[in-house]
Amino acid sequence: MISKPDIHPLAGFHIIPLPGPGGPYVVEITGSRAENVNPSSEPVMHTIGMRTKQARSLAAALLDVAETAEAMAAE
Repeated sequence: MISKPDIHPLAGFHIIPLPGPGGPYVVEITGSRAENVNPSSEPVMHTIGMRTKQARSLAAALLDVAETAEAMAAE
């Protein structure tokens, strides 16, 4: 059986730098809402910590994919 991925629309995000032992780090906090739920319900929060090199790779990948999605939409 193949299951559909559980995708929740992004409700917001916050990105902060974090110094520390072994750092610096970048922390991304996202909020999302499950589909078909009461709009007043609390968003689901996710916190992702990454090293600066990982954050730069993620930013570059997001930019590439966004450009690809825009090109696909323009076709």
